[in-house]
Amino acid sequence: MKKIYYKAIAVVLCMIMALGLSACGGKKNASETAAASSQAELAETAEAGAESSAAGTESVSAAESSAETAAQEETADCAPAVVTIYSTNDIHGVVAESPDDGVIGLPQVAGIAASTENSILLDAGDATQGASFATVDNGAYVIDVMNAAGYAAMAAGNHDFDYGAESLLANAEKAQFPILSANTLKDGKPLLDHHIIIEKAGYQIGVIGLTTASTSTSTNPAKLQGVTFENEIETAKAEIGEIADSVDAIVLVTHLGDNALATDVTSQQLLEDLSSEKLRRSPPS
Repeated sequence: MKKIYYKAIAVVLCMIMALGLSACGGKKNASETAAASSQAELAETAEAGAESSAAGTESVSAAESSAETAAQEETADCAPAVVTIYSTNDIHGVVAESPDDGVIGLPQVAGIAASTENSILLDAGDATQGASFATVDNGAYVIDVMNAAGYAAMAAGNHDFDYGAESLLANAEKAQFPILSANTLKDGKPLLDHHIIIEKAGYQIGVIGLTTASTSTSTNPAKLQGVTFENEIETAKAEIGEIADSVDAIVLVTHLGDNALATDVTSQQLLEDLSSEKLRRSPPS
């Protein structure tokens, strides 16, 4: 993959489904109950007011006020919550700030994410290979910095395989976040986790990782014995179908590239293919 320095943090635009997130879900029933209770109180008080007009008027006013308060609370409960997703990609071991190169560095990335309420920090791959800081320990030092930065998940990039599958697994073991690749197999079995579900602001957000199938030729094949890569689009559809009923939103963190001459499936092709289908959760029974 072409090395791309990150000049700013980009919001993940890969594929987000059902991001009409609203805070009503868990609190709606309680608000409805409160409103219904207030309405019942209003009716009972009004009935009592038929016997005692003066007392009834005061009680009805109090009940109306209670009902109005409950309605206001319900409206407040339903205010949309914002979940911000930050993403880096292709950092290739460059973790320190370098203003001349337009690189802000992972410490600043971490600061931006930490200062944003309800944020999720992701990486789309090719983090552990490139600069000497990365290669001196097969990417392990980069994982240390990413742990400190608070990453929630990372997709495996083709160059994350440059040290071999075993080194990638060692880095995945060291990482305090999952390294994801739903379409990578080793001897016919999943090599890495396919997805993770992150709870943020009361929402369940599914994150699926994909690696370009061109990895089989864009890194040293001798270090990929037994490793195969499934079709990215078909894998994405299968993973979405598996978790759609369990989440409020789905984010695809993909390392595919945009050069059709270098890969069979580009990020744009994946987006177009998934956008052409109605990939939504099952209707309620």
